[in-house]
Amino acid sequence: MSLHRGLRLKVTLSALGLATTIVACSTSPLGRQQLHFFFSSLVRELGEDAFSQLRRATPRLDDPELSTYVACVTSEITMPLDSVAWEVVVFDQESVNAFALPGRKIGIYRGMFGMIESQDQLATVITHEVAHIARFPSAHRRKPSAHET
Repeated sequence: MSLHRGLRLKVTLSALGLATTIVACSTSPLGRQQLHFFFSSLVRELGEDAFSQLRRATPRLDDPELSTYVACVTSEITMPLDSVAWEVVVFDQESVNAFALPGRKIGIYRGMFGMIESQDQLATVITHEVAHIARFPSAHRRKPSAHET
């Protein structure tokens, strides 16, 4: 075996070992097998960091009544997933968009409310976004801190 071929074999085996450490299999809520290429704790951390950066860079809508309404609808959707509340922020921008991030984070832009005409429509938007995260159950779950229990 040549030195080059031996080195290539070692690199390949090392990469395969690393891949088996990072890649994990699980079953989706629909019963399909899935591959995960990151540790769930890393995915949660990335989601929480991204949400934190967005909160610092984007103004929140100062409307307690709307925020309470959105939080109420959100809790009805997320509580069956786990018993810890998700953080929901309504951002003060005209964008017609919403998103969910790992780590129990949901963002909705003010512009979305120009399109939403009912609680059912809001629930549909939130459910759609949460479904992206719920496909990977460990991405939103973490051990609750003392003040969350």
